[in-house]
Amino acid sequence: MSSIATFYLMRESARNEFEEAKRNEKTITYKRGFFRTKEVVTGERFLWEYLDEAAEERIEFPYSGFIMIDYLFTFLEGAEPIQTDFAAAAIDANYYAIPGRMAERVAGFLESNPPDGKALESFADQHGAQSPKEHAVLLRETHETLKHWLGKISKERFGVLQLTF
Repeated sequence: MSSIATFYLMRESARNEFEEAKRNEKTITYKRGFFRTKEVVTGERFLWEYLDEAAEERIEFPYSGFIMIDYLFTFLEGAEPIQTDFAAAAIDANYYAIPGRMAERVAGFLESNPPDGKALESFADQHGAQSPKEHAVLLRETHETLKHWLGKISKERFGVLQLTF
């Protein structure tokens, strides 16, 4: 099983359009009948299709999205400002809409709290990484990627983080 993390940079003026795209997002469900299963499709397009078209910038995280999840939601689990902000930014299990103020707070936290190499390696080892040293390098790069991406978000722009499983 794999995961992908994608960052989208959106104009704040497109916020209502984004919310509308989320409300009308395409969904596929299956309804069982007596003799067959019927596919039921609602909505026009998936949210990622809208984002691919409407975003000012799209950045693919260069590693598995599980590295992002490990760092953001497990390694930083006790980091109250980050966990509170990301919980508030969640629009569903896969998408986080990140406003400028949140991006500034989280980027500031990351800037003033660089991860310790030994702590990253220990974390990787405890979580069963095949090579804790290499995994620690990826976690550190994730920290830097988050800072860079969050730094692109401003009062005029918001970000969307998509995590697929």
